[in-house]
Amino acid sequence: MKNLCLFEVAKIGDSVVTFPIMKALRDHFEDYNIIRIIDEEMEDLFYGCPWIDDLILYRRNNRVALFEYLRGKCNVFINLHVPSNFRNKKIYIRDNFFSLMIGARRRIAYCRDFDCFFLTDPIREKNCPDDHMIRKISMLAKPLGVIVPFEYVIWTTKRGKEEMKEILLKKSIRGKKLVVVNPLSKQRINDWQIDKWIRLTRNLYKSFPSFRFVFIGSQNEKKYINDIQKNVPFRTYFLAGDLKLYHLAPLFAETHLFITVDTGPLHIAAASGVRTVALFGSNNPSNLWQPYMMKNVKVIEGTTISEIPLNTVMIAIEDILST
Repeated sequence: MKNLCLFEVAKIGDSVVTFPIMKALRDHFEDYNIIRIIDEEMEDLFYGCPWIDDLILYRRNNRVALFEYLRGKCNVFINLHVPSNFRNKKIYIRDNFFSLMIGARRRIAYCRDFDCFFLTDPIREKNCPDDHMIRKISMLAKPLGVIVPFEYVIWTTKRGKEEMKEILLKKSIRGKKLVVVNPLSKQRINDWQIDKWIRLTRNLYKSFPSFRFVFIGSQNEKKYINDIQKNVPFRTYFLAGDLKLYHLAPLFAETHLFITVDTGPLHIAAASGVRTVALFGSNNPSNLWQPYMMKNVKVIEGTTISEIPLNTVMIAIEDILST
């Protein structure tokens, strides 16, 4: 059987925007075995993915093992990393050379200079569209004659749905109108002030008393979110440490509204179809990263996220709830 190898070592948002090309390649190459190489921390995100056959975890301290495993196996190798001001240019040279050394017959990737000679189907960085990340990644399918729809896609698993249901029951989270809030990003520049989150939660509850507020985040964010919870006079819930990445799509399927800063779960929410309000700063241009042409997502932009007024967010929420 022929193997199609897809290589990208990235976090949540960067991974989710590769899902459209993965699905399109699966639909086109039904007789191929599709191998996806991912960052080891993203294993839960890819759990149960219907568009790949083999999942390989990339461990930076064991690259030799990956080389030995893939050598001679890849008929087609696509490096899904795309040009970015946030990514070291040397990474493209390393990864494109890697595709040559493992003996992939067709090697497709973006390139800058001499690393183009490592590829059979090079796409020069200057030809990369100045557009959304999904469109940039979609260019990598063109040499194979595959057209990638410009839309977010996601899947859920039976295990994810059942475990999510158990988590909500265990936490006594009931009600048809769950409002999920993701107040923090790993990049502190993408954070909104805590007093605004407190006032936003209070105002929303005053206007919509049937809402049940669920905060999500990592264990490291527990103190910040507890400070929000302590300053609102009604019960809220926190799922830090309870969720795996494959729980998010089932959670959003039960969610009435999702409010978030610019962070990875935003892209999963967009693909899930939940009404979403997202706060963006100019450090991460929305034309590159905001959910592409999604009617269920309302993006609010500011020079920085911290400068976005509370009233602007309230208006956006009321607007999207009216749709």
